Amino acid sequence: MTNPEVSIVIPIRNSEDYIERLLAGLRELEYQSSYEVIIVDNGSTDRTYEILRESEFKVLSCTEVYSSYAARNIGIKEAQYDIIAFTDADCRVSSNWLSNGVSHLQAEESDIAAGRVVFEFKDKGSSWEVYDSLVNMDNKYSVSRGQAKTANVFVRKSLFDQYRYFDGNAKSGEDVKWTNDMFRKGCKLSYCHDAVVYHPTRSKKETLEKAKRVGYGARHKYGLLFLLLFFVKGFLPPNPIKWNKLLHQKESSFKMFSIYVPVWRVSISQSWGILFGGKAQ
Repeated sequence: MTNPEVSIVIPIRNSEDYIERLLAGLRELEYQSSYEVIIVDNGSTDRTYEILRESEFKVLSCTEVYSSYAARNIGIKEAQYDIIAFTDADCRVSSNWLSNGVSHLQAEESDIAAGRVVFEFKDKGSSWEVYDSLVNMDNKYSVSRGQAKTANVFVRKSLFDQYRYFDGNAKSGEDVKWTNDMFRKGCKLSYCHDAVVYHPTRSKKETLEKAKRVGYGARHKYGLLFLLLFFVKGFLPPNPIKWNKLLHQKESSFKMFSIYVPVWRVSISQSWGILFGGKAQ
């Protein structure tokens, strides 16, 4: 059976430190059919765009809105194939990522298939990096809730034309909202353990900036009453029972007290983001 043709869409902004890693993974892909790579620069102010222009891949520009979702929409519209594979600029795809993800999508007759994100630690003793690996981009857990993260997801392009594109004004969380909307409309969502991308754990600064974007993204998703409750809740001390349970589920050797500060700081930053937003990705 011949593999279907695929379009890979990647938004990028100010990621010159990750470009060579990103491109190396794309060049090592092993896929027995045609595929295209579309990288959409979202108004980079470093050397990202210049470096990409020297690569063999298609490079587009999105400068109207500083949002990774607006950039993805441009890539989707440019895509010429019926299956779109998404990943992020700071990810490195495994050589069989595309073949495993697409094969799973086809075999399961899914509309959306989410792959596995494996974290790469710079400092395994860092409580901030441990926190990031525990709570972010767990597609297996997300799929169990009818959601997925675009760091690693395969989608049938027809869904965008049949239903809707991403909200291009969103700063964060729109991938979760969009996939959940599709799931609620009856689209089949599944998880593929063998479609792997690697992602570096975030530093303290990166984690807090991400938290602000998440808070700002909530403004596009929820009503005023929920936002008020979300804002107030962010300043309350974390529930140790909840976090100990998560540590147990993830089979982590870390104890609650070691990540308590990051958990609380992130919660406060999310509340702060509701009011003031965060830097564009």
